[in-house]
Amino acid sequence: VSNDGTTWVVPAGLTNPLDTAVTNTYNSDPDIVFSADGTTLYGYFRLVNPTAGTETIKVASSTNGTTWTTPQELFSVTAATQNTTVSPSVVWTGTQYEMFTTDYHTTPFVLNRRTASSPLGPWSAPVQANLYNYISSGNQGPNHISVRYVDGLYYGLFAPTGGKLYAAVSSDGLNWSSGTTAILSPAAGQWD
Repeated sequence: VSNDGTTWVVPAGLTNPLDTAVTNTYNSDPDIVFSADGTTLYGYFRLVNPTAGTETIKVASSTNGTTWTTPQELFSVTAATQNTTVSPSVVWTGTQYEMFTTDYHTTPFVLNRRTASSPLGPWSAPVQANLYNYISSGNQGPNHISVRYVDGLYYGLFAPTGGKLYAAVSSDGLNWSSGTTAILSPAAGQWD
């Protein structure tokens, strides 16, 4: 936790990590969202097994930020569709939960959206979003993403391979507009 956004400490009673990846697997791409009533935190992440060719979206929850449930599987994809649930980002819109993920199986990469009435699912099949201007600016598509829903609009940060950061906005979560110029670029040969 942090009271200033600069200094971070592990709260008393919290045991890290929340989930331990088994041999030949790894956890990646965490995201956190409050429940609709603001009483529960949901921590989403991706478990990848490169050897088996699977990736699984999992979630753990907490009502106090210290004690977390055992992570549970929400859904899984297999070798034929592996790397289609990269960088999950979950929002509550006031009527439903929406999970945005990137799909590396296509060129350019695409942004997909799933929906659910509960943070635990069941989650719908993915629907591909349109990224106007973003792709036409020469990007291969979003690599990692972060989406937030504020006052009826979706705001996204999309990072293609190469370290640049683009901002986008959408009124429906499926049709996104962005500028063609990155809002942040790394210094030559470095990450900022």
